[in-house]
Amino acid sequence: MAARIDTRFKIPPYATHQDGILDLLGGVVSLRRKESESLLSELERQARQNHLPSQVELAWRLLSGPPSQRSNRFAVKWLKKAIAQGDHRAQYLMGILLARGQGVQRNPQEAEAFLTKAALFGIADAQSDLALAKLLGLCGQPDPAGALYWYRLAGAQGRALAAQKAGEMYRDATGTPRHLTQATRWLKKAASLGEANAAKALALLYLRADNPHHSESDARYWMKEAALAGDIEAQYRLGIYYWSGRGGEVNLREAIGWLSRAASAANSNALMMLAGLYLTGNALALNRARALALNRMAASLGNHAAEQTAQTLESTLTPVELEEARALQATYPSPEKLVAILIPKENR
Repeated sequence: MAARIDTRFKIPPYATHQDGILDLLGGVVSLRRKESESLLSELERQARQNHLPSQVELAWRLLSGPPSQRSNRFAVKWLKKAIAQGDHRAQYLMGILLARGQGVQRNPQEAEAFLTKAALFGIADAQSDLALAKLLGLCGQPDPAGALYWYRLAGAQGRALAAQKAGEMYRDATGTPRHLTQATRWLKKAASLGEANAAKALALLYLRADNPHHSESDARYWMKEAALAGDIEAQYRLGIYYWSGRGGEVNLREAIGWLSRAASAANSNALMMLAGLYLTGNALALNRARALALNRMAASLGNHAAEQTAQTLESTLTPVELEEARALQATYPSPEKLVAILIPKENR
């Protein structure tokens, strides 16, 4: 039985800054007019003429497509030819294959050696993967300090996930003494590059009392960035910020809007919060039947607090209210449908 591929190391999709491939004369063959097989045939023709960029691109495209023994075998063949000519991108890809055990026998020592060569040449993805190898202890004991060094270099070149990892390591004192200023700096860089998880982590970091850069307004700003990027937990937290006025003004319409987004995506805490608004008549007109339906939905998602609240609430409702709540549960069995019918459109 073939060894399972180590998926912790990813093959990045092939990316080019040109809308085509270079031929030997420097012209461009448009990808829009070429089907995949024709493109690979053209690349192979150029690769056989010892055109180094085509060898690397061909290998990369073969690895980026649907995995197969045949494509792996040909990719390794062209990578070896490119490596013999000193190509550092090919060294990086070979390091990934050796770490994954894809197309070649898994060899952690050789994988780290190839990744190191490419990383030292400045290949940012190689730096990031070398950091991961050191963090995991691919060749023995984990080396978090070494991982932080390479994550920082990759992050400085614009790799958002590497910058985020560096920030988390400074925050959590992994491979370094805790340094919240550095943590803030690196998480902010990752968040500025569009990494939603980094934006949420940065927002929470700004709320820490021991952070010299403590700022509730900055926390709200970055939580909103994460929420806008689709992070469900961030949407819930942002709704709470608008409801409580944390980090800025109270805005109940915004609060309900963000809580509704999170609740529609099955965030049980957001569902319970909306139930609380109906139960208290705060921002939503008092309606105990709707509060029960929302709490029951949250309870069905495993929220024990919602289950306890629902049990207590049921004992106080009138038969008419209980029937209304049960009808809502039966008619709208998903969080998305329930929120859509219970929360007015102008609030969502």
